[in-house]
Amino acid sequence: MDTAKQSQQLEKIYDEKGLKDAEALLEEILATYSSQVVVFLLEQSLDAAHKRNKPDLEGALLRSLASVYTTQNQPQRALNLYKQALSLMRKTLDRSGEANVLRAIGDVQQFLKDMQAALASYEQALSLFRQVGDRLGEANTLNAIGDVQQFRDEREAALASYEQALSLFRQVGDRLGEANTLNDLENLYSESGEYAEAEPFYLHALGIWEQRSGPRYFQVAISLNNLALLYQNQGRYEEAEPLLKRSLSIYEQQLGTSHPSTQTVRENYIALLHILGHDEEAKALEGES
Repeated sequence: MDTAKQSQQLEKIYDEKGLKDAEALLEEILATYSSQVVVFLLEQSLDAAHKRNKPDLEGALLRSLASVYTTQNQPQRALNLYKQALSLMRKTLDRSGEANVLRAIGDVQQFLKDMQAALASYEQALSLFRQVGDRLGEANTLNAIGDVQQFRDEREAALASYEQALSLFRQVGDRLGEANTLNDLENLYSESGEYAEAEPFYLHALGIWEQRSGPRYFQVAISLNNLALLYQNQGRYEEAEPLLKRSLSIYEQQLGTSHPSTQTVRENYIALLHILGHDEEAKALEGES
């Protein structure tokens, strides 16, 4: 990629169409090119934006650069860039951008296990999302708050946050957000041993993944595995067996037979077959391991 040309194109789009179109191009670049190329391009563009005194574009570029460092597992570097972006967005009165950056800061702080700081960032973001009427941003932030509360063993607070998030995801029609929040709720109930309460969330999440992406989608395998484990914890081994068998098939297809995750699912399935007295089938699978 000609980074100088892309940088000029970014500036041209910003000048002619505005910040939103420039941000759309940034998202396309992030999804298309290697992180090394993207970092070089963003740094070039940042320098140009700073020299031209375009703080709104500079803030968007800093935010994009921070997201790259997040994926590269450089959280502290990402955090510093997000904070620079936050300062610029506050100067330009970009409330929506400020909210999104605060949520991103909270995500990094949560990754660093600084839960108190993460919660403070999320709460600021939540207030801003509500002010600008961004219900999807509000839903995602409530879900993140629920994650922090669950980590801190604040079960009732986490449950309330997840339920609010679930309601909002359904209102805006975000099926992916709905499925992820259902997974969070099922985990919350399962960890408390409330298996009967957890089961509807497992089934509903599984249905969404299958409807959204097809029966061989990898997330379907994860949901099948989780539901099978739920049934095993209740002693419902006959119901768990076909779910775990199907999950193993998808793991093998998507990750290969030698992948550690596939091997773990296979071991769980073999153990379940032994429990059910299907020893010959279990031994055949053991021979394939």
